[in-house]
Amino acid sequence: VIKDNLWDGVFYDNLWEGISFAGENIDTNNDGIAESAATMDKQWRKGTRTVLKKTKRYAKNNGRKKFIVTGNGGTRYYKDVSGVGFEHFPNTVYGGWVDSMEEYNFILSSDTRSQYAFLNSIVGNYGNQTDYQQFRYGLMSALLNDGFYHFDNGDQSHTERWYYDEYDISLGNPESDAYNLLDLTNPTDLKKGVWRRDYEEVSVIVNSTNQ
Repeated sequence: VIKDNLWDGVFYDNLWEGISFAGENIDTNNDGIAESAATMDKQWRKGTRTVLKKTKRYAKNNGRKKFIVTGNGGTRYYKDVSGVGFEHFPNTVYGGWVDSMEEYNFILSSDTRSQYAFLNSIVGNYGNQTDYQQFRYGLMSALLNDGFYHFDNGDQSHTERWYYDEYDISLGNPESDAYNLLDLTNPTDLKKGVWRRDYEEVSVIVNSTNQ
């Protein structure tokens, strides 16, 4: 992939922040003794960082200094990647809407080296392309910041390229950050609410409450 200029980068799946959830009695160093959960997670993170660093080093050595390395589900590795994807939004590995948006915003903040963030919403592998509520909930949430969005059937394929009218709308440049219409005293404190962001041509609104 690196040697073929057709590809701008690579996306690694399963950049989990730990592996202990896979179960007990796992011997990660083949000494016949099962590791503790803390040790398993530490070794997993070390190995994951090794893969990411070697990928970037190999790309650099092959003249691909701008080769993009991204991955799914591990904001802990933000210094080692160029972006992070959040699968099954709004219910990602980090929790529900608030927790997922917090991680999404973190990756896009000036404090990180990452440049890309991806929200992926799905319909649970039941093929309902017309679940417009789910589609719009994810899309509008993505537009509360400057990331990318993808909507598909689910993790049994992730191959659908469904197209929607909303993709044709001209937004213009953003004229504000996201703010909570239900708390104008502290409008940027991230919590459930009715969130809005204004662009030159449109405003986007996300109701993340249960009402």
